[in-house]
Amino acid sequence: MRVSQMPIPGRALATLSGAACLMLSAAPLPAQTVVETAHYQSQIVMSCDSVVCAGALDSPGRKRRLHVTRIACEFKGTPKIPFRYGAVELRQPDGAHVLYQYLPPGHSSATGVHSINQAVDVQVGARQNLVVELVLAGGSAIGGSCNAAGTLSRLQ
Repeated sequence: MRVSQMPIPGRALATLSGAACLMLSAAPLPAQTVVETAHYQSQIVMSCDSVVCAGALDSPGRKRRLHVTRIACEFKGTPKIPFRYGAVELRQPDGAHVLYQYLPPGHSSATGVHSINQAVDVQVGARQNLVVELVLAGGSAIGGSCNAAGTLSRLQ
């Protein structure tokens, strides 16, 4: 899977580490009647290339909307290389960017294992998908996975 990398200047990282940042570029989802809701959990298997690990959730499907409220990830890279940034990106079916929510570092060890457990707030429409991207400051990303949790709604 090929995921575009968004450069973030060093000073911006300090600002982003304490709070989520949104960049919106699409209209909100249309109002629809919710018929049923259920708790949702899914594992996102990451593919790694260079300093980046990325993975995606499939779209929720016709007459469904997914509200993701938590992302928890663990990934491994070169020992002693710091975590640079993480992000969840909402995309349209054609791959067009809708929004980013940044994931601040949770815990990093000298052995190269990094973890994130972050509240998010992303509504994923029927045909949209959610991509998670984790980036190291250097070295090599080796592998990882994320869990997404929230609510799946069936719409009328």
